[in-house]
Amino acid sequence: MDTDRKIKKEISRLNKIFKDIALDKKELCIELIKNAAFLSVQMKDLTERMNAEGVITEYKNGENQFGTKESPLVTVYCKFHKQYSGTFAQLNDLLPKGKQVDMTDGFDTLKNL
Repeated sequence: MDTDRKIKKEISRLNKIFKDIALDKKELCIELIKNAAFLSVQMKDLTERMNAEGVITEYKNGENQFGTKESPLVTVYCKFHKQYSGTFAQLNDLLPKGKQVDMTDGFDTLKNL
């Protein structure tokens, strides 16, 4: 599936999640939802590339300076993830109380390990 179709599909999915945002705020959310959809699709594509190519890359500066470093894919993914999290939180805050999406990650269940 091409990127535009993936983004449209993600916009549709997010519109369902955030369907309860008040109509007077809904117009303000259109760009937030489009942005979140774009970021989500890009992060999925980056994840596939990182799985295929790895998260470490080798570099060489000159004849004797070389080593490994974090892949540029990881850097972009982390930036996109931060933007996505902020955008999703903004949208979530616009939902009525009681209808907000549970954004907990479950790490609190690991505290006793």
